[in-house]
Amino acid sequence: MKHQFLTPPGPLGPFAEGYRVHLEGLGYCFGVVQQRMTQFSQLSRWMESNDVGLAQLDEAQIARFCAARLDRCQRPRRSPHRRP
Repeated sequence: MKHQFLTPPGPLGPFAEGYRVHLEGLGYCFGVVQQRMTQFSQLSRWMESNDVGLAQLDEAQIARFCAARLDRCQRPRRSPHRRP
């Protein structure tokens, strides 16, 4: 069964369908494909917001993306039930 994913904004958008087909062709289950497509979309949106084009996507830019994601994940979150 083919699952539908939204095409992400940003420079990787045109490659999303091919990437999904590639992952499914490798035999990944839906949950793993979904996770990878989410990461793919996050990278594409990050590239767009940081003016990183396809030609500039290299190991250094991937490291910047990972650092930004790690920083975002490590920030303490305020619970909506927590008093200020």
